[in-house]
Amino acid sequence: ARDGDAIDHAVASYLSKYWDDPAIHPEMEAFVRSHAIVEVTPELAFGIIEREDEFAQRATRWRW
Repeated sequence: ARDGDAIDHAVASYLSKYWDDPAIHPEMEAFVRSHAIVEVTPELAFGIIEREDEFAQRATRWRW
């Protein structure tokens, strides 16, 4: 992804979803931004429950 605003939004959304403690956000933001961020347009998706006890809290929602 090359759009700076889109990347900023994606990183902020990712951090708020997976880390409740804002104190760790700067460290995790640096980690996330140090890797490739790729935007894709899906045609088909599969959701797999790896651990049912976490699924209700961490389920991914896709919207097209």
